[in-house]
Amino acid sequence: IKAHSIMGSLEIHPKVQELILTKRSSPNLNFPKLDVGVTDDYQGPKLDGPITNDNVQEMVDAFSKNITLHYKYAESLVKQAKELLEKQTSGVTDITVPKDGKVVVVGDTHGHLIDLITILKLAGFPSSSVYILFNGDFVDRGPNGPEVLFL
Repeated sequence: IKAHSIMGSLEIHPKVQELILTKRSSPNLNFPKLDVGVTDDYQGPKLDGPITNDNVQEMVDAFSKNITLHYKYAESLVKQAKELLEKQTSGVTDITVPKDGKVVVVGDTHGHLIDLITILKLAGFPSSSVYILFNGDFVDRGPNGPEVLFL
């Protein structure tokens, strides 16, 4: 298997190929857990437990300094997102915006982290009075797709 990206062609390790092909033919199969510990010199956000706005701010600060999120925490975010999405019974969510609240509609971010950080600074983080509706391509081609997805 070869992957193509903006950085060119990449060879994918045979074990990863096997996992991808197995997952493709058996979509309910779980990938094996990687035992990747956080080293003492890790300077990025430490996301233990449910994600809070403080955690999001930590990620914004770290990503702004080109500090990457450790695999352990990235995996945790993906699992939390998966659990939330699996609880959804439909693709439509009704909300009631308070009189003093606002809805911010955001178009395509395309994986551009600086744009997303600017939007969050201007609009504020999501809360009981600030709702952000993302509409479009989140991470399809920008340089910081994973970071945009994690935020």
